[in-house]
Amino acid sequence: MSQITVPQIRAVEAVARLGSFTRAAEELGISQPTVSTQVRSVEELCGHRLFVRSGGAVSVIPGAGPVLARIRIALERVDELERHLAGTAALRNGALSLGFSAHRIIMPIMRLFVERHPTIALRARSASSAELISAIEAGALDVAAVTSQQADSRFASHLITRRGFVIYGKKGHPLCQGSGLELKKLKGVPLVLWNRGSHTRQILEAETNRIGLSITCTLEVGSWDVAFAATAAGIGLGVALEGEVERDDQVDVCPLIGKNLLAGQYLICLPELRNLAAVSELYAIAESLHTDATR
Repeated sequence: MSQITVPQIRAVEAVARLGSFTRAAEELGISQPTVSTQVRSVEELCGHRLFVRSGGAVSVIPGAGPVLARIRIALERVDELERHLAGTAALRNGALSLGFSAHRIIMPIMRLFVERHPTIALRARSASSAELISAIEAGALDVAAVTSQQADSRFASHLITRRGFVIYGKKGHPLCQGSGLELKKLKGVPLVLWNRGSHTRQILEAETNRIGLSITCTLEVGSWDVAFAATAAGIGLGVALEGEVERDDQVDVCPLIGKNLLAGQYLICLPELRNLAAVSELYAIAESLHTDATR
């Protein structure tokens, strides 16, 4: 069975309103024969005629009012949808779900996005890189900023920045006072580490394994707030990307020196989402900031 189309019901509505196939064609920007064909298709689906043609005049037949009323209601909904989609494309409405593993690194990008597009609902989620990648693959997130040593070919990726590693600890901790701490100095030192979904931790452990260093994870955590609070309380030293944590009145920070302790923060999304308006804008903002801080 044939299905009714939006152009067909637009043609019917225009003829009914204007009382002319010719004027309907002019308004719709199509030919008069095309209008006639579209109206005839709707009439065939209805099983009866909708219009009486007398010379150049066209009038609605008695009894066709309910059909035309439903057509107008349907077109109102179509027009509403088109306005919504146009607004979304122009970033006047809609939503964007964003995940991140390093809040300080993504925050300048988020701030600019919110400033420029305050009517877009930005839904943010903090998690480990592995969790964020799973969420992207499952369609639970539109975009994520994750830690990785190289771009993942499964996704549309953009390098936000490339950073070294730092060690941070309770204010005054002796290992955090110099200009840099060699990785081997962490032997036997209690560490506060993210769970194994953290790519920062995975990179750290890959390097310690390479040099034959055994490290001690005293506390495993699943959020940035807990990692920072535990480190500031003196439970152990924390490891992060450069710029993820800053020296303040609670913690001291210094570079962690190791051959392969270098990672990127990448924006990733599924390739089929890359050209969505909100996603494209987020990538454009990231590209404009040029936050590369490679040591």
